[in-house]
Amino acid sequence: MRELRSAANALFWFSLFLLGWALFVPPPEGTGRGERPRFLRMVIEDTGTPGHTEKVRITVPWFLFRSGLHAVSAGKLEREADLHFDDTVTAELVRDVWKELSEKPEGTDVVRQHEDVELVFRKEKGEILLTFREGCADEGRPPKEVATMRFPARFLEAAVSGDRDLDVEALFDEMKDAARGDVIEVTSDDAHVKVVID
Repeated sequence: MRELRSAANALFWFSLFLLGWALFVPPPEGTGRGERPRFLRMVIEDTGTPGHTEKVRITVPWFLFRSGLHAVSAGKLEREADLHFDDTVTAELVRDVWKELSEKPEGTDVVRQHEDVELVFRKEKGEILLTFREGCADEGRPPKEVATMRFPARFLEAAVSGDRDLDVEALFDEMKDAARGDVIEVTSDDAHVKVVID
């Protein structure tokens, strides 16, 4: 029993040493897109109450987050997506949007209607800005912007890299290889979420 406790203590202290090493020792160069990331930083703001903003900040060492991504099966995610989304419609829409964004100059809006929501895609400086608008069918009133999303354009490109459906595995691999400076940001009427790879 004493040997087991000693082994558990040694493992615990070695894990703390690795965590400290990752936090304080600069990583080696060489992902092809700048230095290897060290942290995933997330800021979540609740802006639903006027004059009162609640903010939560979360910082996770990148190697822990990346290990978590490796542990999750892309196949399982695909099966879940099959249960909750109509892949055919989604894949067609996204593939068509990426093709148009690739052919048009940067900063050009690509607009698609999906049910009662208008989706406006714009590609700028390696990022996609996606705006969701409601009330486009209402005559006499301008559509209401309900949310915006900003993310690296290569995530969208990876998602449409497969022959048929959305390529969740390729998208997942692209997320695992995220580089410093990558940002995913979502803004709505009552919330703002920003994830930065640092």
